Amino acid sequence: MKKHVLFIILLTAISVFGQEKLLVKYEQVSYPTMYDTNGKEIVQSPEMKKYFSKPVENYLTIDGKIGQYYKIEKLDNSQSSFKINMIGGIWDQNREFDFDKNEIHVEYMANNKPYILVDTIARKNDYQLTRETKKLLGYEVKKAEHKTEKATIVVWYAPSLPARFGPDRYINFPGLVLSVQFYMNGKTEPVTEILATSVEFNDKLKPYELKKGKIINKTELNKMIQDDEIRQKEELIQNQGVDKE
Repeated sequence: MKKHVLFIILLTAISVFGQEKLLVKYEQVSYPTMYDTNGKEIVQSPEMKKYFSKPVENYLTIDGKIGQYYKIEKLDNSQSSFKINMIGGIWDQNREFDFDKNEIHVEYMANNKPYILVDTIARKNDYQLTRETKKLLGYEVKKAEHKTEKATIVVWYAPSLPARFGPDRYINFPGLVLSVQFYMNGKTEPVTEILATSVEFNDKLKPYELKKGKIINKTELNKMIQDDEIRQKEELIQNQGVDKE
């Protein structure tokens, strides 16, 4: 009788957990390494380091098999004289995951025009799952690692929370991703770190709606990126020619 009661309670808990909406708050900090046109590393001033390392708050909302990951825009009231305006280029922004349709939608700004990339979600990733564990926000998390010739990415995911979801492009793990560290090989400190600061269950949660933009596929996006790289190289050559004159 006890076994039957325990089984019913367990099923009820799983059912309720699956129906609840989840809000995960993340804080992202980046410490980018910058190079000049000759490939030499730029020595960053204290103000420059402070500007780039400002924490950015992002939210991940989960409702069943659909999730949205988006940046929380905040007013910059700092008195720093160091500012950067992003002009041109191609930047990815907020994104939506639909694991039921196996689709991902990503906001892009390309030369100040909005686009929405629609692509399929890969079923697997190239990470090696390890047995190493620790605690984050009270949840047991497991470590996964991906190494390339230039970088190492360390991910910590919680098997007890909804699988496959995570911040930014860090998805498809057997649990919710709560922490990401991106290291350039040879460096002891991460150049980018994403850490969950809270996990909240909220049935009244409203999903984020992606901005409107021209729908493109991965092939079209890659062509846009290639064209933009050619344009930037041409501008760089022209500017170097002007400097010599």
